[in-house]
Amino acid sequence: GRREVLETILDLNKKEKMTIIHITHHMNEARLADRIIVIDDGKVVAQGKPTDVFSDVDGIQSLGLDVPQVTKLLHELKKLGIVDDIGIITVEDAAERLGRLFE
Repeated sequence: GRREVLETILDLNKKEKMTIIHITHHMNEARLADRIIVIDDGKVVAQGKPTDVFSDVDGIQSLGLDVPQVTKLLHELKKLGIVDDIGIITVEDAAERLGRLFE
């Protein structure tokens, strides 16, 4: 049911050009948005494109929220000095970026 609702929301946004406000604690849903606003204790603490918001892995996690798994992976690789940017939220983008490292 959750997937069907999300598909309907995305369909209305893309095809009907409707603005949708979706409130969720599921970051895999939030990553599909054009813009994210993170609210903590009634205050906006982060906002922007999902790639920008989720790049602050430590900040997001300090709020008790999670980030997409692929973003966590790239965050760890950045700490090891393997990648320089973690603004990635999809497996496909991560595969492309990591594939370039091994060319």
